[in-house]
Amino acid sequence: MMNRVPFFGSALIALALAFAAVALLVACGGPTGSGPGRLIPVKKARPYGEYPFIERSTVHIPALVEIAQYRYDRVVATRFINPPHSPFRSLLRWDRCSSGTPDVELAFRPRVGTVVIDKTGYSCVDRRLLDLLHTWNVERVDVCGIDTDACVMASALDLFQAGIVPRVRAAVCASSGGPEYHALGLTIIARAIGSEQVA
Repeated sequence: MMNRVPFFGSALIALALAFAAVALLVACGGPTGSGPGRLIPVKKARPYGEYPFIERSTVHIPALVEIAQYRYDRVVATRFINPPHSPFRSLLRWDRCSSGTPDVELAFRPRVGTVVIDKTGYSCVDRRLLDLLHTWNVERVDVCGIDTDACVMASALDLFQAGIVPRVRAAVCASSGGPEYHALGLTIIARAIGSEQVA
């Protein structure tokens, strides 16, 4: 049996491939251009506009993530925490997602056993995540989430550089910048890590 791990956040890492342990990664990230992009878990129903990364072009992603996570043995979800003196605040003038606020709640209901990792930048790939994937014997990670052109891309590229095979689940990704930014993000990801890694 394969060891599968999904990861949710601004990026989602999911899907198991034959003869390889795979994890699902859902990545959430900081603001990009005209709009932010990340997933947050829902404790009670709130209008989607109240979530920093859930907008008209991304509102369908939490439900897709909730379904996808059950296809994996392991799931990792990320939450973006915007530190007090971050470049998101100083350069982009974006000050949502402070620690301890409702902004950092996940926008989907994570299944039992989901590992939630806090991050302070676009990518969720750090020593903690790499050690976790190594402990789980995971060689491939499927990535999904919001924004395709920021957090998903950054996480997929960092996984690639760390020697973990990433696969971006295009249908379970979106961009708060709209469909054109989603498409551009997928194009750049395919060029950077190979078109066969975008499914």
